[in-house]
Amino acid sequence: MKPTKWEDILSNIRSESPSHEVTVFKYISNISLKYSYMYVETPKAGCSTIKSTLINAELDEYLDFENFEDLHVRQWSPLLDPSRVGPLEKFLDKCRVKFCFVRNPYSRILSCYLNKIAPLEGWRRKQIIDYYEMHPDAGITFKQFVDFVCHQDYPDMDIHWRLQYDLLCARNIDYDFIGKFENLDVDLNNVLSQIGIDAAKYYRKEDRHSTKAESLLDEFYDSEYKDKIYAKFFFDFEAYDYSR
Repeated sequence: MKPTKWEDILSNIRSESPSHEVTVFKYISNISLKYSYMYVETPKAGCSTIKSTLINAELDEYLDFENFEDLHVRQWSPLLDPSRVGPLEKFLDKCRVKFCFVRNPYSRILSCYLNKIAPLEGWRRKQIIDYYEMHPDAGITFKQFVDFVCHQDYPDMDIHWRLQYDLLCARNIDYDFIGKFENLDVDLNNVLSQIGIDAAKYYRKEDRHSTKAESLLDEFYDSEYKDKIYAKFFFDFEAYDYSR
């Protein structure tokens, strides 16, 4: 019998040739032994602000990432991935705070489109271009993007639009705190207080990839495409109490 995703993660987190699922989990998991927490990130849900703040606290200095992408280069981060803390289950048992942040699926999918797909230089466009057999320089509409996303199986999705409930291994990780992007400043201050990090000293707002998607929903969505997103991301709506 094929192992479940979580069994694969637990068994192969330290493998030299991990599966795609293990590689993804290592990338999105950020661990501090200094403060005893694990933050599992959701792309397009404030992760840049959260990680820059956590890195500042870990290094006890206020960093300015001149090259934005440096913030997301995993091997350069002072925060550990799960392969470096011993048996994962034991770490999760003793970890003081396990937390994540989520976002309304409607605005998250739109933000993915505006940031990653609409710009012609975005490399994530290729799989969609191939799917529709389009010219490489063709524009991709939001509805084409949504149709493509809804066609995909969850494990095949890019992490920027993957089902959050699945990405965060919510069936298996008992999170102590689940913050919301829509309440990012308040919720981040809350969890930083629980961890013991001085928000006033280390907080850094990182909005270079901001799309203001919340203010553009009516411009891009009609009832048909709202229904498609609701059906595909039903677990996120239900698990994280977002309204249809």
